[in-house]
Amino acid sequence: MFFLNWVKGLRSPVQLWAEFSLGAKQVNKLARNFGILLVLFSIYFLISYVLESHFFDQVEAEKEINAGFMSLQQYINSINGLVDSASDFSLFSFLGFWISVGITLKIFNGKDAGATPSIIKKLIRWGGVVVVIFGHFIWNAAANFNFGYMWKDGLPKEPISVSEYLAEVNYVVDSMHTIVGAANYSYVICLVMILLFSRIR
Repeated sequence: MFFLNWVKGLRSPVQLWAEFSLGAKQVNKLARNFGILLVLFSIYFLISYVLESHFFDQVEAEKEINAGFMSLQQYINSINGLVDSASDFSLFSFLGFWISVGITLKIFNGKDAGATPSIIKKLIRWGGVVVVIFGHFIWNAAANFNFGYMWKDGLPKEPISVSEYLAEVNYVVDSMHTIVGAANYSYVICLVMILLFSRIR
């Protein structure tokens, strides 16, 4: 009797294969999704590196061009050119983050078969995602505020000396370092947190 019950409890090869296939499909899907995420990270940081390099190349070029006394207009044009280049990076980091978030939520937000939807878990999931996105925005906005204080004491008087010009260039460079750090760290941290929240079921 015990033997018969034990035999009945055994699963057929077809059942075992079906379970194995289902598990393998889930593993393959997860591996594919993480592969896509890795590609997103790579593309983001590659473009980030290119824009950052372009900015610092422009800084060196401006220093070589403006190696002596300059007019106020030359000074403003040079500094504004550097700020515009830094703004290009900020715009990319903002758009790149949103695109990455959209793709991440799309590929990792699939419904689990047989899982019962929970209102509390939904609130935690989407509330967490919203809070993280808002935190990313605040983090990067705060980093960009540095540019608003460049000429808080007013513009210098003509002619602009090299030391005055370089002091302003260094301020822009320091602000750029802050922006790059905020953008890159917040991209990784916030995207990982969004990924974790999106898996709450």
